[in-house]
Amino acid sequence: MAMICIPIIAPSVKEALRDIADAQRFADILELRLDYMAHPITSLVRKSRKPVIVTIRKSSEGGRNAFSDWQRFSMFREAMKAGAAFIDIEFSSLPLFKALQQEKARIGAPARFILSHHDFHKTDKAKVLGLVGKMQSFDPDVVKIAAFANSLSDNLVMLELAVSAAKGKKSLDGTKKKNMGDAGKGSRKEIIPLCMGPWGQLSRILCPMLGAFLTYGSLPGKPSAPGQIDAASLKDIFRVNKLHNPKVYGLVGNPVSQSKGFLIHNHWFAQCSLNAVYVNFLVENLSDFFHNFSPWVEGLSITIPFKQDALRHTLSIDPLAKKVGAVNTLIKRQKGKKTYWEGFNTDVAGAMGSVEDRIRLKGANALILGAGGVARAVGYGMKEKGSNIFICNRSRSKGNSFARELHGIFIPKVEHLVRYPGKMDIVANATSVGMAPQVKETPLPRNILKTITHKKSVVFDTVYSPEKTALLDDARALGLRTVSGVEMFLRQAQQQFFLWTKRMPDIDAGRKLVALNRFTMLDIRN
Repeated sequence: MAMICIPIIAPSVKEALRDIADAQRFADILELRLDYMAHPITSLVRKSRKPVIVTIRKSSEGGRNAFSDWQRFSMFREAMKAGAAFIDIEFSSLPLFKALQQEKARIGAPARFILSHHDFHKTDKAKVLGLVGKMQSFDPDVVKIAAFANSLSDNLVMLELAVSAAKGKKSLDGTKKKNMGDAGKGSRKEIIPLCMGPWGQLSRILCPMLGAFLTYGSLPGKPSAPGQIDAASLKDIFRVNKLHNPKVYGLVGNPVSQSKGFLIHNHWFAQCSLNAVYVNFLVENLSDFFHNFSPWVEGLSITIPFKQDALRHTLSIDPLAKKVGAVNTLIKRQKGKKTYWEGFNTDVAGAMGSVEDRIRLKGANALILGAGGVARAVGYGMKEKGSNIFICNRSRSKGNSFARELHGIFIPKVEHLVRYPGKMDIVANATSVGMAPQVKETPLPRNILKTITHKKSVVFDTVYSPEKTALLDDARALGLRTVSGVEMFLRQAQQQFFLWTKRMPDIDAGRKLVALNRFTMLDIRN
């Protein structure tokens, strides 16, 4: 299994010792970034109960101190004497790397060598693959290649490197893998491939599961590189040092920063002891995503704005999803040698299950704000239950068309709602208005909400982050009954999980996560 490495980037010995102590629970190995320290002390190597990588980068390599090569040679030599497990040297410092290899043999140190290359601007596939071959030719124990990702697809270069390393076949550049010599006891060369930057977080999660030697995770608020994920999430949520070649599931959407699905699904995977992981995919072009990532994933959650567009990428569609005209769940199927996607909609069951125990839907006047994928699920679900449907949407053509589908009434502006003589028994927000970070926004001003409802009305917000939206706060202030989007989210996620795994997960475990406020925001953009 791969390791989680926590970089120690403290500027002082005192703070470094504190960070080393804090890192023990989550780290399999530590990296001492001595170039961050004003007065680096190599004896810090002995203070860790975990193996230690020592790194001292010069400023031109992204380091934080202007040490000369002789100073770095001396510090590396002392670190080897102190028992460092690895010495990490940039490929641009090749003469230093060769000198330290000779010094290691002279002093008989057990340290192994990581030869690294960082590109802080882009991920150039041809350049990356060429460099891997060149770096391997100098016989390091581990090759580390890190490049800045400018798109989600840049991660594929690193994923392929990790898989290639795990298979022990030829490297992607065509060169045969060399043995690691005495230090590696004849085993294959190890590789640390990763993408830096916000778009590169996917590689930091999946590469260690696919064959990378390790991944880097930070202490809270102390990343040593852009896009680094906190080590606690890597260990406790994604289980990167426990899973090997897992089935990959994920959320496709834009944005995905407020999604809590990766927490819930990964928790359920762990509860069910499944070798599976769930990640976020921030997607700009849906066709490009399916072209590039379909071979890597087994199942997908679909969120805004792709719930309708995703239909074009399915070969088979569940009758309910076809009727609604939107999918939120995809499963990869195989027929002979052909693979294809089958689409489902679990939003309908999630929404109806959340509202039905609060109000009788048959004969109820139901106002739905929005006409997108979520609105279609709520609208068709309520129509099937016998509700009278009213649609309010900012796009007149889309809203009017949706209202006709449901034999309902279209109201073009929220201001026009007060003209309708009847009262609404149900008000359902199926837009993204009120979603974090715009938590103070509401799709329906309080004075209008008061006018169109009665004391037994139910206000249902499909937004679940935050759980308490401005709309629900206004409804409670008016004495109305409310239903949070968290309940719909949990119910639809439970159905997704069952479709993927044929296991029915414990929904109460999800509710406890919400109650404990364990949700953290993980987005590949920040």
